[in-house]
Amino acid sequence: LGAFRKRLNLDDFFSVYISRDDTPVRKPHGHPVIVALKQIKQFLKVPIDKNRVYLIGDLPTDIECAINAGVKSIALLSGHGTKTGLETANPSFILREIKDILELAPFKKLLLD
Repeated sequence: LGAFRKRLNLDDFFSVYISRDDTPVRKPHGHPVIVALKQIKQFLKVPIDKNRVYLIGDLPTDIECAINAGVKSIALLSGHGTKTGLETANPSFILREIKDILELAPFKKLLLD
């Protein structure tokens, strides 16, 4: 993950990173998200409202992870998962592509603020 972050200059955009090596359990368990939220809370020094947290994923295990962590989920159809598999996982939203996120009400509001 470190080499990937450096090559793409991701540190300019993200303050917290969680990889599969950072938690004892993996998706679909909610623990990776909970670890990430704790690190974000420590970094920002503000409480985190889980109602405003969205996990974006392209596999049913991503959606299940979000549900297990108590956060909202956005399923992307442009990835590796199938439409049926993602729908069965019951995400909060389903998008064809990531650019469509700007059409969702919670994200439109961010653009207007």
